[in-house]
Amino acid sequence: MIAKYWWVWLVRGILAILCGLAALIMPGIALTAMVLVIGFYAFIEGVLKFAFGLSTVGFTGRAWLVVVDGLLSIALGIAAWVWPAEATLVFVTWIGIWAIVTGILEITAATLPLGTGSVALVFAGIFSILFGIIAMLNPGSGGLGIIWLFGTYAIIIGILLSTLAFRIKSARVEKSGMRKGRPLPV
Repeated sequence: MIAKYWWVWLVRGILAILCGLAALIMPGIALTAMVLVIGFYAFIEGVLKFAFGLSTVGFTGRAWLVVVDGLLSIALGIAAWVWPAEATLVFVTWIGIWAIVTGILEITAATLPLGTGSVALVFAGIFSILFGIIAMLNPGSGGLGIIWLFGTYAIIIGILLSTLAFRIKSARVEKSGMRKGRPLPV
């Protein structure tokens, strides 16, 4: 059944490549768009949390926590839309903090008896910490790095999905006994 829809994989691959190229060619717009999408998600999630929290007020004594969480998410979503530049800086700073914490944990994990991957884990930790410091000291550069990483990722995924599409199509043709319009020899 998957062979019948080989073209879906190709469309996904082409879209991924186009998104990746757009991110690499227009990184500022891509970063702002990412923040706006996250803001939209936070707003919708906040509305749902708020409604859920209000609906459970009588059932649990801690429903107010969900209501407050919902209100904070709504505020975050609105802030991302009203002040996208500032939201971008905050977003990249949080990613920087996350990268530093991850790097410390990776270096710490490298001290555990993991085998031959320990050295790679130390280097991954050092790289994460360096990226986190750069992101926090210069959120513009950190944001640009994130978009370049996404753009590269999207292009690679797009190439892989497109390759998969043609392999599925090729397997479908071979399975049906047709190759270049002629039956396969028996």
